[in-house]
Amino acid sequence: MSRYIDADLLQEDFKEDHGGKRSLMIDTQPTADVRENVKGEWIEKNIGTIDVCRCSVCGKEALWSERIGSVRTDFCPNCGADMRTD
Repeated sequence: MSRYIDADLLQEDFKEDHGGKRSLMIDTQPTADVRENVKGEWIEKNIGTIDVCRCSVCGKEALWSERIGSVRTDFCPNCGADMRTD
């Protein structure tokens, strides 16, 4: 499994250990488009006769189905928060 680091923090540590010099090797490494894994949960709220689920991270509603109401997915369709409870 890949491990992702903060290259800017690594560069600062390198500079501290090497008299303020930067590492060209750190600066030239390829980058990956990654983001932090944000955990959330579905919060159920009863509005009249309708149960609505909202994301605890972004506050937006879950997917909606006329047949079954709120659809609780493993990830928020709005912000991508991980809603799994493993």
